[in-house]
Amino acid sequence: MKKIPPPLIMLVGLMLEYLLNRYWPIVSFDAVALRLLGYLFVAIAVVLNIAAIRLFMKQKTTIVPHGKPSKLVVDGPYRLTRNPMYLALLCVLIGVATLFGSLSLYLIPIAFVFIINTVFIRMEEANMSTKFGDQYALYSAKVRRWL
Repeated sequence: MKKIPPPLIMLVGLMLEYLLNRYWPIVSFDAVALRLLGYLFVAIAVVLNIAAIRLFMKQKTTIVPHGKPSKLVVDGPYRLTRNPMYLALLCVLIGVATLFGSLSLYLIPIAFVFIINTVFIRMEEANMSTKFGDQYALYSAKVRRWL
């Protein structure tokens, strides 16, 4: 599972949201305000992901979850969350679930958080702790994992 890129996991989540919406829509809702909220989540995801990736490129460090980080990035969105790229993927799933307007679709973002936390974030945090020691410990004590 560690070799599957998180964006692919998100895409599978989007397909599952579509299928759930089509075949098992529990408590459907349709409101303009909620659709706008869905679009807002997706827009936030795009901005957050672009900012995080640009920062990694500027710092010349890897965005690959099982890669070897060369620098500890703590600027930009990393001041608010230790995982802005994962948060962006989660925002897409939440946004699309809100756009479709079915309560059952929110099972997918919950499953996504579980998978990302257990498969990727724990591994990355161990790598960061090994590589950056006290510097990472101070950073992780200050900045939350998600928000």
